[in-house]
Amino acid sequence: MGIRSEKFEKVPFRVTGNSGVVLVVDDDVGTRLQIGRALERMGAEESIEAILVDSVEAAITALLNKEVDVILLDNKLIRADGLHESGIEAIPSLLQIRPLSQIIIYTASNNSQDIVKAMNLGASGYIGKSDPEELLFAQIKRALAISAVSRRNSTLERKAAASPVSDLVFVSRSMKLIEARMGALAESDRPVLLLGETGTGKTAIGKQIHQMRSHLLGLDSEIFQYFNIRQFQQNVVESELFGHEPGAFTGAISRKLGFCELANKGTLFIDEIGEASLDVQAKLLTVLSEGIFHRVGGSKAIHTNFKLICATNRDLRQLVEEGLFREDLYYRICALELRVPSLVERKEDIVPLVQHLLPIMSDKNRVAVTFDELPKDYIKHLCEFPPKGNIRGLENSLTRLLVNSPRDKKGRCVFSGWETSHNPSDIDQRAMGRRRVVCAADILELPFELSDEEFPGLDELVKALEHKVVHAAWQKFGSGKEVAKFLKRSASSVSTKYRSVLGRKAKKQRGAEDGKKTD
Repeated sequence: MGIRSEKFEKVPFRVTGNSGVVLVVDDDVGTRLQIGRALERMGAEESIEAILVDSVEAAITALLNKEVDVILLDNKLIRADGLHESGIEAIPSLLQIRPLSQIIIYTASNNSQDIVKAMNLGASGYIGKSDPEELLFAQIKRALAISAVSRRNSTLERKAAASPVSDLVFVSRSMKLIEARMGALAESDRPVLLLGETGTGKTAIGKQIHQMRSHLLGLDSEIFQYFNIRQFQQNVVESELFGHEPGAFTGAISRKLGFCELANKGTLFIDEIGEASLDVQAKLLTVLSEGIFHRVGGSKAIHTNFKLICATNRDLRQLVEEGLFREDLYYRICALELRVPSLVERKEDIVPLVQHLLPIMSDKNRVAVTFDELPKDYIKHLCEFPPKGNIRGLENSLTRLLVNSPRDKKGRCVFSGWETSHNPSDIDQRAMGRRRVVCAADILELPFELSDEEFPGLDELVKALEHKVVHAAWQKFGSGKEVAKFLKRSASSVSTKYRSVLGRKAKKQRGAEDGKKTD
């Protein structure tokens, strides 16, 4: 019997044998120690390890680092900052990380509504703090027994010793939360939707889910088909995805099998799903709902069965509202949704990623460089200002560093003055604060949030943006004719817009000058 008290030590280790692990979550140090001593007495009969923490946050950290059989959870907690948090409300978050853990609510209140709510959210038991110690022991013994049976019957537990090696590299908590969900996502037959910026590793996560699925379900098939909609013109996407028959269109000489057919009994990863046309979306919906499709130009219904994983960097809800994405398809693929954070959100992963990527990039560029040889200020710069493009941006940054750095007499890289090989446009601007310059092409890509307090109204917003563009064009060209040509507007309308902009600026300038005269 061992007790780890107060703050959980972030050291990963595995439970062996038949020992049970009980996580106690209570904000009162006296109560925690009292329960710890009770569990120690119980340990004379049962092999139990206790972990004592004081908050939901600490409990999540503990669960990310260790398998836990039973969670003894206080209903009402007070955090170190004085804010209250509900243990019952935290049940889904805890079970998301360790779905096999048995949760017992431990509280001074016997409110029946709380009991019902806790059970509905996944708790396996409920005990009052004033109840006899024997009842607490009985509840914990029962929960340990249930947990043991669940683990024996779990595919995850039976095959953990031979689980596939992951290509994902991370130390951040946000990615550990993703890793904790991947097993359940892999075992489910439902589609998975991966959201996140370009280069965050969505494809690598999709491949890992596929590998885990093949391993956990004992599938013989190793089929993984990757299809990126953006790599093909819209009139070709349907043929690539569903295949075609000879004579279906000009140039269709022979039969072609599509990705939906090739992925049968395996996994189909569709990247950039937000770019699919409405026609392709309709056919994909039929595949998901009925398991059949038709090749282009064909009349025979073809059956297929695959695990679908979709990825996009676009807001599908917004596309649904704009009529560009089918609502029924969206709800079909979004049930198991996973958002992959950018490097700006998980800067602690940058160093291990560089350590992982450096040997690969060194080999590709035929240079021999170790991590310790990289400039310390270069690593610091990457951590402070993560490159645009996330992991792909890291690869580009390392490539430029290795290729552009001069060599000494022995052919080794000399990294002094590495800043000259750095491309400032690759820095993720969110890491630097607000952007000073926004290109026209960036405007449609910039994320924004509507706020009742700050939104001036559509007309006012369009007017302000129009004045901004006209003024910038006049500063660039200086000629009404050239400005009108550039903006694709008549010279008279441009002149009117420009006068209104000048009028406001002149008024502000006169006000400033009058203020100086008064002084």
